[in-house]
Parts: sequence; structure tokens; C-alpha cells
Amino acid sequence: MKAATNKFRLSLRVDQGAFGPVFSGKIAGGKTKVAIKRRDPYSMHIGYCDEMGEMILVYNYMAHGCLRDHLYRTKQPPLTWNRRLEICIGAARGLHSLHTSQIIHEVSRVIYRNLKTTNILLDEEWVAKLTDLALCKTGPPTDVMPRVMGSGGLLDPDRSAN
Repeated sequence: MKAATNKFRLSLRVDQGAFGPVFSGKIAGGKTKVAIKRRDPYSMHIGYCDEMGEMILVYNYMAHGCLRDHLYRTKQPPLTWNRRLEICIGAARGLHSLHTSQIIHEVSRVIYRNLKTTNILLDEEWVAKLTDLALCKTGPPTDVMPRVMGSGGLLDPDRSAN
């Protein structure tokens, strides 16, 4: 991961999360762009890497960042209504896939429980991807909702603060 990020060069740092800093990098001989989260030693989050005690997570690189960055206080051009609709449909497809999936050999489903604009990432072609699965709950299909998790209220937490 050091080679992929040029020794975690600060100019390749693209974000900071609860887990630690996020760097852009390239793997597979420079052919595949990835996002690499390096655990902050003070973080209580878990991670995995079997090299010198480092805890690192590697993800597909999302060229357009999160949806929030395109909605609030941005200098970027506004998203077209068509693009917004496609992003919503993509996020809905991801939720549907999780909520109707069967895990391993038992009949289960995954409840996402943390939908907000910062957890909808956008790839190079503006395809929506869900992230932050830490609050997901798995279990047998039921009509009883698990306890409420994630950000409270019906509005995006960034929007409700205004």
C-alpha cells in the first residue's frame, strides 16, 4: 500500500474519515485506481492488513466523491435532474439488492440503516454506490423493524442543520 500511495504522500490524501485518512492510489501495475483508508492509531475502528501491523482498507476509487459534495455549498455546477434521478435509482437498486439478498445458505436479508448523502458515493460514470455498512443488520425476513440506527430524523443531517 505504501507503493500504491507513494509512501502515503500527503498530496494523494483525498479525505478524512473516522477510521483515518483516505488516499488515492494505483494498484495492478498502475491500471486500477483505488481509495486506501489507513487506520489512524487513535481510531477505535477495525481494519485488516497483514503487513507490519498496519490496518488498511482498500476500495474502488469513487472519482466524484459523495453525493453530499454535489448538493450543499458547492462551487461545482448543479447536477441535472436527470443525473439526480439516475443517482437515486442507483442507490435504490443497491438498497433493494441488500434488502432482498440471501446470505450464504440461510434465508436472510440485510437492512442498511444508514442512508444519507455522505454514504452514497459516485464513480467515474456517476453510478451510485452505497458505503458505510457498519450499521447493517442481518437476519430472517420479518415485518418487525430493527431498532432505529444511524442519523435521526427524516431529513439529511447536513440539510436539517440549516
